Amino acid sequence: LSLHPDVLQKLRAELQHSPWRHCPTPQLLSQLPYLDAVVSEILRLYPPIPTTARAIDCAVGLKTRSGTGVVLPVDAREAGSLDMLHRDPQVWGADAAGFRPERWEGLRGNALEGECKYLPFLTGPGRCPCSGYVMQQAKVFLAVLV
Repeated sequence: LSLHPDVLQKLRAELQHSPWRHCPTPQLLSQLPYLDAVVSEILRLYPPIPTTARAIDCAVGLKTRSGTGVVLPVDAREAGSLDMLHRDPQVWGADAAGFRPERWEGLRGNALEGECKYLPFLTGPGRCPCSGYVMQQAKVFLAVLV
């Protein structure tokens, strides 16, 4: 945040004008959209789980970006970089490598998760069971810090 004083100023203003400041409850914390956007953007650029690996349990056909077909056979191992996904300009736009919380205005992280575009805690059965708790704690920490 020290590298982005405009973001810090906007976040500080949201927190100062929020009832959360005087009555810190989870319900009031969830009503701070810019705080949510800042935390989501931090997790997009610095996912706590930067890579993942899976064993293929049934043959899967895929197309590469160039259009070439590839078949992953049963028992093959697949590795994916969430860091690369979260910084992909084809997914996030030309400024994908930049810190811009405003990109989250009107977006919901769980909707993007369903499209496999935003996976800081993975998805499906392998999803981090504490992701909600971690998000809540990150927001509390940031709100108190700012």
